[in-house]
Amino acid sequence: MKQAFYPKYIFVFILSLTSFSAFPAVCNEESINFKTQGDKYFEIEKSKKLTKDEIYSINKIHSSINKRIKGTAKYKECYGSISKPKEKISKLKTTGKISLNSDNKLAFELTYFNKEKKKSYNKRFTFFDKKTYTQIMDLSDTGFIIATKSRIPGQKTVKGSRITVIVEEISELSFSGKNLYLNIVRYINGSFADEYKMTFNM
Repeated sequence: MKQAFYPKYIFVFILSLTSFSAFPAVCNEESINFKTQGDKYFEIEKSKKLTKDEIYSINKIHSSINKRIKGTAKYKECYGSISKPKEKISKLKTTGKISLNSDNKLAFELTYFNKEKKKSYNKRFTFFDKKTYTQIMDLSDTGFIIATKSRIPGQKTVKGSRITVIVEEISELSFSGKNLYLNIVRYINGSFADEYKMTFNM
């Protein structure tokens, strides 16, 4: 099994960032992992078992934040053709709850409201799920940076068969004072797809 999801010098680069706002999030932008790993990017390994220190930090994070949260979010998405993608940013209000199960899986169950469209939708984010390949890049009592990869069914081909795609998510959680920050960048088959930047009141 590989020792790290990112090469050592990438680790240094990532951990020097204070916010995911420093990450390039441009339509068709390739994931750093895709650029460095090539074809191996499409291989998914099993996650390593959480250590006692990691379990302690996850529980400490959960105990330090409110279980019911509300705040705002900016959602960036790409749509249109691959050759001429378009970018759209939506401002959202969000509420939700946070839970931690016996397997140390941290879950955010959120409801987003788009005031412009007058529509709401639900979304669930999970972290440290043992069923999903997870690489912990940074984890402390005050937050984490992790990368996950999973394989999900994609669109059907003209012959009716369904292809699968690789979904990679790079997530950063931190809190300071009365605010909780959660940023999630998602790539599909190595290319930027969308991004959530959320701020919650604690």
